[in-house]
Amino acid sequence: FTAVSQMWIQGRVYWRRPDVLIFINGLPMVFVELKNSIVKVEEAYNDNLKNYLRDIPNLFAFNQICVLSNGLETRLGAFNATYNHFFEWLKVDSEKERPDRQALKEAGTVGESSVRYFIDGLLQKGRLIDYIENFIMFRNQKNKIIAKNHQYFGVNNLMESVKNRAELQGKLGVFWHTQGSGKSFSMVFFARKVRRKISGNFTFLIITDREDLDDQIHKNFVKTEVIGQKEECQPKNGKQLRAYLQTNKSFIFTLIHKFRYDKGKKYPVLSTRDDIIVLVDEAHKMISQLSGEVMRRLNPACVIEFTATPVESNVLYRVFPSRLKAEEMVKLPFNVAEHPSWEEAVLRAVETRKTLAGLAAKDERYIRPLVLFQAEKKNQSCTVDKLKRFLLDHDIPAAEIAVA
Repeated sequence: FTAVSQMWIQGRVYWRRPDVLIFINGLPMVFVELKNSIVKVEEAYNDNLKNYLRDIPNLFAFNQICVLSNGLETRLGAFNATYNHFFEWLKVDSEKERPDRQALKEAGTVGESSVRYFIDGLLQKGRLIDYIENFIMFRNQKNKIIAKNHQYFGVNNLMESVKNRAELQGKLGVFWHTQGSGKSFSMVFFARKVRRKISGNFTFLIITDREDLDDQIHKNFVKTEVIGQKEECQPKNGKQLRAYLQTNKSFIFTLIHKFRYDKGKKYPVLSTRDDIIVLVDEAHKMISQLSGEVMRRLNPACVIEFTATPVESNVLYRVFPSRLKAEEMVKLPFNVAEHPSWEEAVLRAVETRKTLAGLAAKDERYIRPLVLFQAEKKNQSCTVDKLKRFLLDHDIPAAEIAVA
């Protein structure tokens, strides 16, 4: 591992001198362009990186990561990516870290700057090798895709859970992505790394609720060459799905409704294997009697939910309610807790809101807290009318209750 500053490189016409190049075993793997703090990072892309790609293209034959920084802002990306696909790396050891962005904007030293997060978070030798090996891939053999901060931590946290799947009883929790943050690519990164790093003959069963989503995820696995274009892994119906589950196919992509079975007939055991990894996409939509029956009859090695909408009605929450709170992979923007009744849960939520409202009144940085309740259907216990009456009976003014 060698970092070289200001090394002259002869191009076809011009000599060029990148700010920093990081060599691994003699190959230039990481390119770093540094600008003055008064210069926008985007200028490092437009005025430097693009010129280097034109004048010394061979430098990027082995490049894995391009880094652009002015100290106050640091962005990473693939050398062939457009600037809007360059991203920040602001977490070092944990997904739970919350960097102070205002402090970064006022940083006076390198140790206080955004560069430190990139150096500490990704340039440790083991992490850099892990990233290059497992978190970089090509789509359609030409578009390089490199993992973002949340994908790197999420997949590695999930890998640890898979290694401990026996202890966790296969209940690995929820992999939460905001919309458009690369959920299907995270699935690809995860599947690739499991196959490389964990011994076994795993089958990955990817379950979705819509044909367009099923096709999209399947295409991403094909276009990143994890599976072959002609590989049969999308069963046409339930019968073919059950047949696939009796084989040792590496990947099966299916819709949840294909698990349905004729009424009146005993639901069959789907598999006796102990090495099927289930990935459930759009998990918040999957809760049903069917999904619970599938998990019981399939008996997978582990189940991971992928969703942009984490809610308490996720498949695993109903099937394995005691596990969600403890799992490291549950990266929800709230704390999951269980209560003996809906009335108790509502009272606790109201008390928490009251506490937060008191804090908000004392500190202008906080906004007035709101509590959102999801009522049940009319034939269930916690209907809109019952919930509203319960709140009124506990001294919540009618003016503070809104029904959407």
